[in-house]
Amino acid sequence: LTTEPAGSIPEPVKHFDSLASEKLTNLTNSISLLKELQKRSDYGIAYALNLINKHHKEEIKELGYKNVEEYAFSKFDYSKSTFHNYVKIAERFINPKVEIRKSISSDTFGINSIMKNDSFTVLEDIDGYPFTISQMLEMLPLSDEQIQEHLEEFSAGDTTKTIRKKVNAIRAGIETTDGETTPDGET
Repeated sequence: LTTEPAGSIPEPVKHFDSLASEKLTNLTNSISLLKELQKRSDYGIAYALNLINKHHKEEIKELGYKNVEEYAFSKFDYSKSTFHNYVKIAERFINPKVEIRKSISSDTFGINSIMKNDSFTVLEDIDGYPFTISQMLEMLPLSDEQIQEHLEEFSAGDTTKTIRKKVNAIRAGIETTDGETTPDGET
């Protein structure tokens, strides 16, 4: 029978703490990876839906869908408004880094190959962190010039609600009833 000095942690507890810490680290890393994969897949889906909307409406109909919105609902459970928001976001904020093949497979329209590649540049904050689809959605009312002018006010770490408040403040300070603009919104 061994006795531990008073105040020391028994060896089995140390081993358990070490294993628990390792599992927690692995879980944290897994969650971070899943969040990054979700973000990348959202970019890929948005870009793919934009391509389909622009170039493949007839093929969608040949597959038996009434329109691209119905296809998006069938494949991704996206409402019509979500589909159109993704298309708008892709048009403004998501660009391919490399040319994506125009050849498509029958039902996937290249979505699988698009999502496997880390082939997009997206709107990023001044520290180089990419904004999420939800954050970019909140920025849609701003012009490209307004976004560039106020980019330092936004962070990819901001909540969507915070982004919305900042966008509304920018818009309130810029828009006036007679079309004239002033920094404080006064005419």
